[in-house]
Amino acid sequence: MKRLTFILTLIFFCQVSFGQNKAEQTFQKVIKEGFSTAPHFVVLTVKNSNSGQIKEIIINVTSLFEAYRIEQQIQDYDKISEYLIEKAEARIFEFRTKEALERLNFDNYEMKSADKIEKLISKENIIDSLPKITKQRELISEKFYEYSDQREEILEEIKDSIQTKRALTNEEIEILSDLNDQYYDYHYNEYVEISNQGRALMKIWNSKIKPYKMEYKKNTDELDRLENKFFRKHFAKYGLNFCHILFKYGVIFNSKCENGMMGFNQVIN
Repeated sequence: MKRLTFILTLIFFCQVSFGQNKAEQTFQKVIKEGFSTAPHFVVLTVKNSNSGQIKEIIINVTSLFEAYRIEQQIQDYDKISEYLIEKAEARIFEFRTKEALERLNFDNYEMKSADKIEKLISKENIIDSLPKITKQRELISEKFYEYSDQREEILEEIKDSIQTKRALTNEEIEILSDLNDQYYDYHYNEYVEISNQGRALMKIWNSKIKPYKMEYKKNTDELDRLENKFFRKHFAKYGLNFCHILFKYGVIFNSKCENGMMGFNQVIN
């Protein structure tokens, strides 16, 4: 019985230690990368020196840097980064200034459903599944260049085919040039008015590019499926609390600069 108790205790402390070490590594990595218009998020413990209230929160790095700058009246962001990294193991910080606490959303943030999220992470095998998103993104990056090359080849083929019979019109030259960019498939098919000659050109283009477009779309659809299954639907339900719990497992999230939406970034080793 004593041996069993010892083993269970050892397992518990190993799990706690793993969580602490992984959270420390994640915190250090995010702080070293600094702040940006698409900031990463970190989890830390904040003490309100005025009330004595202590709370663990999740906040984007840009807001954390700004809060510390306000609190300590330090303008050197390199020094702020050094200080934060020094505190990475415990990640406990005190703030007194009202504006700094507001930057951290201290009063409004609340952890809910932590146990449910932990069970979900285990049941859905989230930690091991999130890297599938990263691999699919890498695959799409490779396929993008292949698809771009295929588009260029078809455009050259169409261009040469027309020029063996006659000179290209200015409209055709413009369309063929624009179609290097995928956006212009929609632009010329759905958005702008073009001549009959232009529509004939687009009909040829659509027919030739279709199989390559469908193949590329399979990869982007798979990415959407993975992101929805392992991140988006859970974030929609639990919000930042979902990201908060995953942080200790080495999962990094960031706010996208183009729309401010939260996105999965990576799982650190």
